[in-house]
Amino acid sequence: MSQERTSGLDAKDQLAALGQMTGELIHDLANEMTVLQAWALLARGEQEAGRSASSELERVLRIEDDGPGVPPDRREEIFRPLVRGGDGGVGLGLSSVVWATGQLGGEV
Repeated sequence: MSQERTSGLDAKDQLAALGQMTGELIHDLANEMTVLQAWALLARGEQEAGRSASSELERVLRIEDDGPGVPPDRREEIFRPLVRGGDGGVGLGLSSVVWATGQLGGEV
């Protein structure tokens, strides 16, 4: 016997909730990285870290894999909601990343 569960949220609300959770995760990760970097610099006797020419603190989160990558002709569309990169997924991952990163003032 199979059971079906529903969240009571429509797709738009689910996407918003996912985007918010993704944003919170990125925000928490960025804060944690900043704290760890500060401790490492203090341990080496340095006083400032990660300052750009404009004196703004920048954080870079780089995620890499060893997959085949996105074909050049699909690199812009792949970030739109509901555009899937392959046979799996629903096409919300990268669009959520773009949205959440934008909410934090960043870019993908």
